[in-house]
Amino acid sequence: MTETTRETLLRTYDQAGKDLDRCLGNLRRLELVYEPAHPMQHSMIVAVAGSVLEIQRLLQRIRSELA
Repeated sequence: MTETTRETLLRTYDQAGKDLDRCLGNLRRLELVYEPAHPMQHSMIVAVAGSVLEIQRLLQRIRSELA
């Protein structure tokens, strides 16, 4: 792998991490809206947030292997 390719991949993983952080922020806001009145939607939002966190962990592991 060339240095340029590696740098591009690292930037891409960094951007993906920022996008996932933004996604989690939006999910947290939705969670606050749905929690009191809509337990089913709230449960789905929490499940999606858990999946996003797992994706973040995987991306961080891949990124650290590249660095």
